[in-house]
Amino acid sequence: MNDPQATTETNPAIVRCCDALARAYQDVFACPEPNETDKDRETRARDAAIEGFRKAMPPLCGPDNIRNFIACVAYGMLFEVFADAESRHLLYAAQVANSARGRSDTLKPAA
Repeated sequence: MNDPQATTETNPAIVRCCDALARAYQDVFACPEPNETDKDRETRARDAAIEGFRKAMPPLCGPDNIRNFIACVAYGMLFEVFADAESRHLLYAAQVANSARGRSDTLKPAA
């Protein structure tokens, strides 16, 4: 996994995701498991970092969050946080959320 440089981004959602990724990665190295090899620790750190990035992503509600979610997915794709197939699923989820949001804006309450 490449090392994302959140300092080059101006989107706070991307910075939050990258900060969560870095913290999770560093936490694994701060608390090594007994008898853990360097390779095993690296794998565990990468998995924790990816999970941290995912958990920090904005929820798919509201136009700003949907745009920020898409930005985080795109950034994650660049730095191999998400596999190609997973990226497509996430972007499709954002598309559906955006479509649902657009439809709810046009619906009128029942009389």
